Amino acid sequence: MAKFLSAVCTALLISLIATINSYTPAIERLENVYYDSFIHLFVIGLLILLALYILIAIPLTMLIDSMIAASFRTRPSVRLWVTLAAYCAAFSVLVLLFIAFSPMDLKPGMIRGSLWISALSVIPFVGFQQLFKWFGRKMTRL
Repeated sequence: MAKFLSAVCTALLISLIATINSYTPAIERLENVYYDSFIHLFVIGLLILLALYILIAIPLTMLIDSMIAASFRTRPSVRLWVTLAAYCAAFSVLVLLFIAFSPMDLKPGMIRGSLWISALSVIPFVGFQQLFKWFGRKMTRL
């Protein structure tokens, strides 16, 4: 349940940040050019990210977590850093595969930027997971 909630919260956060970054305010718009509304950009980004997180990221992170649990029997802080590194590597490989098999033209810096975004999206995902696990433990103690 913590992974699903963290996927939803991360998708909401990243979609909001991307929408704020790509939205063109009314004062800067050109005449006779169509611009999407803020809500439209947000909802489209949210739907795409939710699908990616639920269909790909959650099963992938469950696999990584099971491999880490079997391999690393150390302190939780060390396991957290190993988990962050493994998630970053896995998300970056997925982005590279997506770019390699997509028909779009590659622009300079696109691969580097995509890798940074995929690596940075791991931080809120793991952060929300830890937060929801902590809340879950606190709620079961009550």
